[in-house]
Amino acid sequence: MYSKVKIFVRNLSKSFDEKVVLRSVNLEIEEGKSLVIIGGSGSGKSVLLKCIIGLLQPDSRSKIFFDGDNIASTHIKNRQDLIGKFGMLFQAGALLDSLPIWYNVCFHMLHQGLITAKNAKALAKQKLKMVGISSEVLDLYPAQLSGGMQKRVGLARAIANSPEIIFFDEPTAGLDPINAQNISELIANLSKELKATTVTITHDMVCMKRIANKIAMIHSGNIIWQGTKENIKNSGNSFVDAFVKAAGNF
Repeated sequence: MYSKVKIFVRNLSKSFDEKVVLRSVNLEIEEGKSLVIIGGSGSGKSVLLKCIIGLLQPDSRSKIFFDGDNIASTHIKNRQDLIGKFGMLFQAGALLDSLPIWYNVCFHMLHQGLITAKNAKALAKQKLKMVGISSEVLDLYPAQLSGGMQKRVGLARAIANSPEIIFFDEPTAGLDPINAQNISELIANLSKELKATTVTITHDMVCMKRIANKIAMIHSGNIIWQGTKENIKNSGNSFVDAFVKAAGNF
């Protein structure tokens, strides 16, 4: 059956002065599927994600297509419309300490004037329920929640606008094994429920195994292997094999 390519990356390169971080990266991500990008520290994972989502400007010949539109060459207003289809769970949560939980969840829509405060609170309640948090936390502040709860709030914010594409930056980082497993299960279930296309960067192989349809490994700024989680143990690539072996419990 034909699968539509939702995100299409060609020759994505990124340098900072003389330091080359990404080298002609090519990726295709099918609609409704989950791509997990793995790699060691300093391999270029975070820079790749930030270029795809638009937080960093890639080098000039890079092309990043969403539904056929090249976001790198799209007019700024239309680019903002495209970005409005995204959701993002940041590694450190990136919650705003001075704002209550309900405001954090709906921050983007409130900031853009797309929703009233009353409706935002009702929407936040609904999204928090989807990630397993009761309405009792609506008026609390991030510092009053545990790390695992903050991560769930960040996830509620990522799905607040029912996005077509969700990006996850090390979603289990800083969590104990039980919370990490719970977050991985939650991401997998929500992705299916929302029928969203997802891109995740992680070094957590248990998380990767739970949520991935396809895996890409980045090393020294290059995608050196792509495949499914079923065949990663027999990748035929020495770097991939060493990474999987080091994970141990995969």
